[in-house]
Amino acid sequence: MPMHRYGTADIKARLAYAPTIKTLKPEAWTLKNVRTMEARCEILDAPGDLLVPPSLRPCMPAYCSIVVSEIPDSPVGRFGLAEVRVAARVGPRPTFFLLNSYCDNEAARKELSSRWGYSVSAGEVSIRNEHYRAVGAVTAGGRNILEFLLDHRDPLPGTRFNQLPTVNLCKLDGKPILAGVSIEINFTDNDKGDQHITLDNAAWHAEGLKLLNPTAATVGVTDWTLGNIEFTVDVEKAAEQTMAFVD
Repeated sequence: MPMHRYGTADIKARLAYAPTIKTLKPEAWTLKNVRTMEARCEILDAPGDLLVPPSLRPCMPAYCSIVVSEIPDSPVGRFGLAEVRVAARVGPRPTFFLLNSYCDNEAARKELSSRWGYSVSAGEVSIRNEHYRAVGAVTAGGRNILEFLLDHRDPLPGTRFNQLPTVNLCKLDGKPILAGVSIEINFTDNDKGDQHITLDNAAWHAEGLKLLNPTAATVGVTDWTLGNIEFTVDVEKAAEQTMAFVD
């Protein structure tokens, strides 16, 4: 029987832009009427392993998640957020490891990084929502770094698209950790469609990421709750040995 394989990401390189969090118990945010687009797509295994920390297991088959959201109101006002994440497992638990994100509100960037350990950069995030399609876009430094077109929309009444927790590489008290963020997302409206994605890999710290077979694409209106950090994991040692739940 084959052994489980683990990620081979260069943690030292990623720590160069990892944020510092203040506590494992941040005050929760509940965000209402968020328009969210998500695409999931299979990726090549070998370069995908280079994006996953050594303590986590890459999924088989490997796949990634691309999310673009418009948050109309929050404790720091309106903001757009876009994320590129790669699927992994914390021991047996499925999750996503955040490669990078972009946000167009400076106060939101500060809170996302210091509360929940988001690697987040400055960029303009938008969603153009139309009857038959939706287009999510991100620009940064005068360049288009993401375009996500969802077309041939088809309603999914009563469907809640399965959302997995996000694991973020960050620092706490000067020590690097992987932090599992509690995220609850409930859809009030949801369409499926076909995905067409153009991605600037370097901008997302996703070198080598190659999109293969699309598996799902949705656009909808959601309510989010960003809560506590559920657990922490050592960045190098196997998660099965080091996973610690936060009381």
